[in-house]
Amino acid sequence: MSVLYCQSPALFWCALALIVCFFVRRGAHRVRAVLDLVLGLLCVVGGVALYYLGMYNDAFTIRDFWQIRTAGWIGLAAVVLVTAWQVIKATRRRVSARRSARQAERDEQARRQELEEARRAGYRTAVCFVIQMENVSWFEPNDRTHPAFGAALRYAAEAGVEVLAMECRVTPEELLPGRPVPVRL
Repeated sequence: MSVLYCQSPALFWCALALIVCFFVRRGAHRVRAVLDLVLGLLCVVGGVALYYLGMYNDAFTIRDFWQIRTAGWIGLAAVVLVTAWQVIKATRRRVSARRSARQAERDEQARRQELEEARRAGYRTAVCFVIQMENVSWFEPNDRTHPAFGAALRYAAEAGVEVLAMECRVTPEELLPGRPVPVRL
């Protein structure tokens, strides 16, 4: 049982890591942040309980409470390794996301340059959105769900790309083009 009492430093470290995760995540992932906070508080309570139970059952005394036993070092090392692994994984994910975003931005810039060069060379540039339903009042990009697409479409329109939209009639056998639909950018 004294092995269990020696795990309070590991629980305190785990609590610290979870509370830091709460502050990091609270803006983007609120549910996970609250879960981190609750688990962190439970680790604090568990660490305090193990510490006092260890003193009550004479696993250690007030004079040597600051000395971590071998079992405590093993538990602490395990928690520190798991924490370090989680930090490394999170860092790698963020770096990968940043690289992907930069590459997407470079690709988008290259596409814009190609469109502008084609327009300057005298080609007619256009994009046509086929709306697979009838009685559509207008077409506009959904900036609420995909603002980057809306910005890119407006940029293309400003660069001289025609933005067209048309409705169609959909049946199980065919797709029949319908009337042009006004475009709102």
